Amino acid sequence: MVNRILLFSLVVFFYTLKAEAQVSNNRADVNFPYKNMPAILPGTKMLAWEGDLSVRMLDGAHTFIDEKIDQSISLRSKLWSRDLSSSTAYEKSIEPNRNRFIQYIGVEDKNKSLSNYGVGFADKFPSVSMQKI
Repeated sequence: MVNRILLFSLVVFFYTLKAEAQVSNNRADVNFPYKNMPAILPGTKMLAWEGDLSVRMLDGAHTFIDEKIDQSISLRSKLWSRDLSSSTAYEKSIEPNRNRFIQYIGVEDKNKSLSNYGVGFADKFPSVSMQKI
């Protein structure tokens, strides 16, 4: 019964309120800074491209990516210091790059111990100690 009375009083309360925006009676006096904007802004020109604009945008994106790929070939030698004297030397020389890539893609190295950064909270994977009974 109390719920019905409360619901009824809320409905009556909201119906009696009238919420309106505070707008002056003369709408021409409203201070709106963009009321008289020009069709073309200063320093710009009208967009007059023909055809599908999405195709042009995708072509531009593909051109940009192709340029970045071409640049990466020349910049790759700065990031990779490869030792081609032997296979073990090569593996050792690219190990930092592999570790960085593994970290970027979020792969967990199961050989490393997990670190708990939540100070005061228990480890998510506590170390296991087995004892013979």
